[in-house]
Amino acid sequence: MKNLLIIVLLSMGIKSYGQNYDDDIQLFAETVTDPSSPIGKINFHSYSHVGTGGDKSNMLLVKFIFPVMLTENIELLNYGILPIESIYNSELQTSKTFLGNVIYQGLIANRKPIELGNDGQLTLGLGPSAVFATNTIKGLETWDIGFAMATIYHYKYFMAGVNYNPTWGVGGSSINQSVFQYILNYTFKTGISVNTQPMMIKSDAFVGDTKWLIPVGGGVGQMLPFKSLPMNVSFNVYYNLIRPEIMQKQEWQFNVNVVCVLMGKDA
Repeated sequence: MKNLLIIVLLSMGIKSYGQNYDDDIQLFAETVTDPSSPIGKINFHSYSHVGTGGDKSNMLLVKFIFPVMLTENIELLNYGILPIESIYNSELQTSKTFLGNVIYQGLIANRKPIELGNDGQLTLGLGPSAVFATNTIKGLETWDIGFAMATIYHYKYFMAGVNYNPTWGVGGSSINQSVFQYILNYTFKTGISVNTQPMMIKSDAFVGDTKWLIPVGGGVGQMLPFKSLPMNVSFNVYYNLIRPEIMQKQEWQFNVNVVCVLMGKDA
């Protein structure tokens, strides 16, 4: 609930500029939800883990996405990711909120999609990734370097994608970790979408033999084309099919994702 309040307050305080969209809400919604689209965005993504044991955890990722046009056909998508994490222990009845490790990803991608068939379009992205040791919990701060890659396919109003981001520890606690995500999304004429976009994580920071968190599920979204601040809001429910020992009683994951548009393609 605390993180949802943060999302609302920050969204109200953001002023968008230079939007470039028409009355086709279906097309606009698909563009906003596309992680490779050349538009500036701020993304608030809340991951809440709950279950039968009473323990719960939450991670709020604040993502700043700013594109830079390198050439007429090549762009650099800059991702700055600020994680805010909370943990509640039901046995001790204690909770703590802390800053996680800040992440940067730079994806060099084709600005003009590759045509596949009559209506298919493909965007490819690859670039460096870095993790900065900003975690305020001792033992979790890590300096990592790695790469990020993304593949996004469009067919009319259907979108499929794969994101992969492995990093290797080079300093601090030197935690190796990998994030894999697949995306399936269909947007209707009303701006409503159905999707699944689970974030699967492998991390040396997970205590015990199981180093993976793999959720399965899906959800719905809605494009809100406000003139002052266009945004897309989605809600997803996942079952944590494979989870580390520290999360054994946190079977369910509830995600709220708010994407605020800051600038249009031609801004």
